Amino acid sequence: MKKEVTSHIQYSGWKYLAILLLAIALWSTIFTALAQPKSDEKVSIACFVDQVDIDLLSIQLNANKENITTQKLKEISAESILSTDSMLSALLATRKITSDLLIVGESSLSADSTSSTAIDPKSFVPFSQERLEQLLSGRVENIQFYYVEEYTVGIYLNNADGTSDGRFGDFYNGSERCVVFFSNESVNLGALYDVGESTNCGALDVLVYLLTN
Repeated sequence: MKKEVTSHIQYSGWKYLAILLLAIALWSTIFTALAQPKSDEKVSIACFVDQVDIDLLSIQLNANKENITTQKLKEISAESILSTDSMLSALLATRKITSDLLIVGESSLSADSTSSTAIDPKSFVPFSQERLEQLLSGRVENIQFYYVEEYTVGIYLNNADGTSDGRFGDFYNGSERCVVFFSNESVNLGALYDVGESTNCGALDVLVYLLTN
């Protein structure tokens, strides 16, 4: 009997090892998936402006997130993408960038299809200016909207001379005017695009933080 057991282990041991490794890999995958914040537990920012101190921005947003928003967020992430990245327009065209907020330098906005670094402002989905004004009512004064033809697609974060009346100036050391655009798939915009819950305004709360002092 002992000989049969030894022989079985000798010839079938790799099967048990494979099952063990598969179980460990499966558990690791499940654990990683559970550890990732859900879409309504995280606000993400993609920044296409080289003069923004993205590390300081990320640190300050996360250090103050309980004061910024009442939405239960696990994280506010900020990612910097070089404005000279040759894949910039392709990333947007293929919707591989799905951040809630996208900050872009005005000089990068162009409908020039021959430039791989130009961002066509028509790539962004228009939103209701009236609806956004309602969502930000009493919190931000003198909102300066960015238009494409007659459609509202973004908001200016600073003035024409590059100076800022809000906290955005604490993280930006350039002189260019910057525009923030919204993802029409975001669930953190107070249902601005009729997506998600109207009470989930985490991304708009971050916007208010940047626009005010």
